[in-house]
Amino acid sequence: MIRAVIFDFDGLLVDSETLFHRVYAEILADYGHAFTRDDYSTGYAGRPVPAIARAFVADFGLPVSSEEVARRIHADEAVLRAEGVPLKPGARELLEHLKTHGYGIAVASSSLRSRAMSILEQHGLAGFFAASAFAEDISRGKPDPEVFLLAASRLGIDPSECLVLEDSTMGIEAAVKAGMRVICIPDMQAPDEEHRAMATAVADGLNDVIGFLFGPEGADRA
Repeated sequence: MIRAVIFDFDGLLVDSETLFHRVYAEILADYGHAFTRDDYSTGYAGRPVPAIARAFVADFGLPVSSEEVARRIHADEAVLRAEGVPLKPGARELLEHLKTHGYGIAVASSSLRSRAMSILEQHGLAGFFAASAFAEDISRGKPDPEVFLLAASRLGIDPSECLVLEDSTMGIEAAVKAGMRVICIPDMQAPDEEHRAMATAVADGLNDVIGFLFGPEGADRA
């Protein structure tokens, strides 16, 4: 039985992956490198900023430190974020549904806590989450399961009773390693066959999750 739902953040709950791709592409362009949406979705989506900064220095031979790249990413993203980050369609409706029916609700993300919570607060959604786990709370990013296991622990619910909602392949792998079921809701790229097979389901949007919870894998509570 599913007793809790754990949400990824970027690309799943909020429509921010396009924003991140823009930030990364502009930074790399300053050093003469192209960076396509496909480059982002296949190799960098879902990874924490420090890991991405290190990868950029290594993969593109940038003549600066990873710390400097990370500072630039955070600064540029904050400027774009101030313009507003929209919710994914169905996010509010799903959260209201889960709260009404007594599910534990958590958010687990490689994002910084201050950044993610500020966006949730802007949309009036922070109060829906009984627990959270962010970049500051973990030592290993996805595909390591640490962030999901920590969120489940903070909810006080066994991992086997948790459903993860993810958009990235690394997030799917992390959820499976955590012993949790996972629904993939693709954002910038659909999962390949290997990751599709790992997922409990692949859905078109957050609204489809409500139908899943009414089905045999989980029962809504009155």
